Amino acid sequence: MEECSICYEKKRLTTIGPCNHRFCSECLLQQLKFQHKCAMCRSTILACSPPIIRRNHKRVTIHKQKNSNSGMSFGVLQERLIVLSVQKNIKELCPSDIITSINGIHIVSSEWARCVLYESDKLILTVIKYKPAHSWYDKYCPCFSKILPK
Repeated sequence: MEECSICYEKKRLTTIGPCNHRFCSECLLQQLKFQHKCAMCRSTILACSPPIIRRNHKRVTIHKQKNSNSGMSFGVLQERLIVLSVQKNIKELCPSDIITSINGIHIVSSEWARCVLYESDKLILTVIKYKPAHSWYDKYCPCFSKILPK
């Protein structure tokens, strides 16, 4: 256990960004609600470690050139990104997939997400894969798949 640089409590800490300053997750989330900069040195936070991943989530890694388009468009809904479209070269994502975190940081604003998607050369996305509502019918009642739109 180490001491958080913001609240000074001894807790399990998370490392952020290229500056490697360490904070507890509660303080880090509060900081990210106001600005996406390190509380110690003011560098832009593009990643944190270790990232949190749940059982029903999938990790997707995309390599791209720094300061270039991420190859996808998205909408923001309740601190999550909804993938609207993806380029053909990104086979791991589909429209309607939900991105819950980028580079280990939960999405707190569309401006921050756009910044990270543009500035990072490696994107580690935590994704909830889209499953159509009628997939049960496709498995158990193949005749319905001819009727329902895909």
